[in-house]
Amino acid sequence: QTTKKRRPSAAANNIAMLLKYLSLILVCISTIIHSVSSEYSVQMVASSSFAPCIDSPNKKFLLKMKKKNGGKKIPLSRKCKWLKRQSKRKITKLCSKDRTYKDIKPAKEVCPSTCDTCDDFASLSPTTAQIQSNAPSTRSDHPSLQPSDAPSISFQPSRSLAPSIPPLKKGLIFGQQHQEASAEHFSDSVSWFYNYKQDMYGDWQGKWADENNIEFVPMISHPWLLVPGTDVKLCYFEDFYHLTPVCTTQDVIDTLNNSVAARTVRPRYLLGFNEQYNHRPPKGRDMSPTQAAHYWGKYVQPGAIAAGLELVSPSSNQGDNAIIWFADFLKSCYDKRDDEINYCDIELITKIAIHNYDCRESYWEETYNGKNSLFYKLMGEELGTYSGKMDWMDYLHARPLWVTETNCYWEQFYEGVPHSDSKKQCLRISGQLPVTHGAGSLSKMESSDKIERYAWWATWNKQPKPSYLTYFDGGLTPIGKAYLNPGDPSVDCEYTGKKVMADTAKLTGVARLGTCPTTGTMMAQWIGVEGSTGTFTVEVPKAGNYAVNTSYIAAAKGLDMNVRVNDGKDKIFNFLVSGRWCFEGNTHPDGNGEPTVVAMELQGFKEGTNTIHLSQGTTSQVPVIEWIAVVPKEGISIQTLR
Repeated sequence: QTTKKRRPSAAANNIAMLLKYLSLILVCISTIIHSVSSEYSVQMVASSSFAPCIDSPNKKFLLKMKKKNGGKKIPLSRKCKWLKRQSKRKITKLCSKDRTYKDIKPAKEVCPSTCDTCDDFASLSPTTAQIQSNAPSTRSDHPSLQPSDAPSISFQPSRSLAPSIPPLKKGLIFGQQHQEASAEHFSDSVSWFYNYKQDMYGDWQGKWADENNIEFVPMISHPWLLVPGTDVKLCYFEDFYHLTPVCTTQDVIDTLNNSVAARTVRPRYLLGFNEQYNHRPPKGRDMSPTQAAHYWGKYVQPGAIAAGLELVSPSSNQGDNAIIWFADFLKSCYDKRDDEINYCDIELITKIAIHNYDCRESYWEETYNGKNSLFYKLMGEELGTYSGKMDWMDYLHARPLWVTETNCYWEQFYEGVPHSDSKKQCLRISGQLPVTHGAGSLSKMESSDKIERYAWWATWNKQPKPSYLTYFDGGLTPIGKAYLNPGDPSVDCEYTGKKVMADTAKLTGVARLGTCPTTGTMMAQWIGVEGSTGTFTVEVPKAGNYAVNTSYIAAAKGLDMNVRVNDGKDKIFNFLVSGRWCFEGNTHPDGNGEPTVVAMELQGFKEGTNTIHLSQGTTSQVPVIEWIAVVPKEGISIQTLR
């Protein structure tokens, strides 16, 4: 007896078919999710490794497929430096192509800087491995590179790219003598700093930077490297006055890699040579533009590439010497673009460094802010169409400016205007002199699209100048207050501490008082002449070292005095020229015949009453003293005795 099979109903068939389709859909969705997730993970891993947007130095891109005899097509490729020399129209056309052939990628991926595709191919920018394999100093087509000079690049990535760098323009300049107390005032208002070195002075600079998410910018300021943490020369670039030991390219690479690896906030830039236009050969020992271009190609450029750092140009300004030097440097570098050894590529310079000491808002607008501004006009005249390059101006305008040194100290000085003290500079950058200075230079830098970063020279320096942000103990000067709030007219620019006037000082010998018609105040003259002395009495609440602001007039250069606190040792203190003696009259509307103020950094104060003793130094002429004022330390009130 056979069993008759029951046929499934139509409804059952429909349900089975639906389940089958649903299963297929779920498989597809799972595959898509896995694919997207994998691609996203790869992109995240690639982007987490620092890769500056630079053209690959030696890697070639696919130009086209060319037919060979027999009809077979072969790839024709070129390097990025070839692409840069083409017309704008041709560059645009080549950079729009997407075709690849095996491992040969299109121009937009190999040359993202030239093609302006950095954002499109951020994850495809040169990786650490590519930088290692493509660094110019290890190119296989350099037959004359000596084995002792051929570097083996070992890039050591920093510990982390996080946290990100805040988008602030303002920076700081440190020296070896700085204290952490000076930096702490600006922890929330700056994003970067440098110190003219390849690494840190002491432990505190790196600790302060890492804790406050602030970027360190290393610098090769001269043709030598320094021993880490010191001002001692480690080695000199080849043939620089035949000084030894001689640096190798690998020395530069190792130095920069070590500097980068030590930081939590990863450095992204390398500053180039500092003011090589002031003492030009044969009289001076600065580098010639040709020599600088050679060192740039042999040391600076390969070091930056190996460490993954963008290059900031050697410093310049609008002065004749600086313009000529910088233009000649660019020309010399451009001439070396095809050198087989130590080639120099101007396209790898992504920022232009500027030093300028003027605080008038209008000055910065006229000199640096527009395409027709003075700096670009003068550079255009020097560069012209050198070597057949027609787009020098486009090259310059495409690069943001970094104002790596600025203050008001030299403003109009060569026009006969005396140096400005801290109070006057404060008034200028805080917008409190609108008729002559507008909102001030820093306010202009903040609003300018041309200026990407700026830093005040300096935070503090042992040289007695009235241009610093802090006193040596870290207290803010009037300039420091304004630097925290540029363009803010509410900033208090007055000096702190009670003034002890000259008419309260004890004078001996031929020293005497005289009235300055410019100020209407009594001033002490001839202190130090024929053994004369002047003694000021002050009182401080706590023993220690103090800055003592001193108002004076010195019409001659190089005047000095011996200064002593209590029964301590005499210390020579130099007074910078301030302008005309006030007794000659005030014939210039910008301050000739008026006193200026500079801080004497003095040691050896005891709690309570102290004397500050002035006597003859090494010069026969001496400054005229109006008043002194001990700068109170933060949170401590200082009284003075008169």
